[in-house]
Amino acid sequence: MIALRLKVMLTAALDVSVLNPATLNQLSISKIQRLQLQVGRQRVRLAELFDVTGTVDESLEINDATPALCGLGADLRTGRIVINGCVGDYLGRDMRGGEIVCFGDTGAWAGAGMRGGRIDVTGSVGGFAGGSTPGATAGMKGGVILISKNAGARLGDRMRRGMIVVRGATGPYSGSQMIAGTLALLGTTAPGLGSGMRRGTLLVADSNARAPSSFVTTGEFNQPFVAVLCRHLALLKPKWRNTLKGFARVDRWVGDRGCDGLGEILIARGK
Repeated sequence: MIALRLKVMLTAALDVSVLNPATLNQLSISKIQRLQLQVGRQRVRLAELFDVTGTVDESLEINDATPALCGLGADLRTGRIVINGCVGDYLGRDMRGGEIVCFGDTGAWAGAGMRGGRIDVTGSVGGFAGGSTPGATAGMKGGVILISKNAGARLGDRMRRGMIVVRGATGPYSGSQMIAGTLALLGTTAPGLGSGMRRGTLLVADSNARAPSSFVTTGEFNQPFVAVLCRHLALLKPKWRNTLKGFARVDRWVGDRGCDGLGEILIARGK
């Protein structure tokens, strides 16, 4: 594993998208140290900012990470990135495979546009996680994002495929403009669920949650596919198993009828 430890106090955002395990695996330690990084309007050698240790393979560890580190894991296709600390925006942007584990919080647009792989965040994430980057017509197109604490506004905005699971609270407009995919919201929710939703599924554990007025109810059901999905989620995160039991019976709402949508919001009603 290649281990990088940030050794300076950053006063400007640092684009670290070049730190891709598949790319670093082709370089020697000395060449990695000479990589050029963009800090504000300047370019500096990686060794000026990070201590570099370890052996070269398709795994990377970032220590003492700060929110100034942006774009980490962008376009990741293989390998594993472990982050000890918090990072900035665009974690795992457009990633295709591999795994990112962040022991801290992330900025906005975590997993935006991702097509595959897994992002596991033990802290909270900013807005538009799994959503669309500015100017894009669709958000996340595959893969899994697991968030142990909270998520900001517009979670899964314009999401097309894949799955996002949030254990904590979520901000307003979760699932906004969803095209397809699955959001599992296991904590408290904010207004605007599924606003502009066309297809896809929102699993909502918060029994006090209310679907927007542009959704229509179809009644309470035992949904077999939900049970299968919850068993899969319990394998990914065994500690969340008890919360998932509440989806044995769900109140199903369809919408957003304001845009002729056929998405569904499934609100847990217990056993």
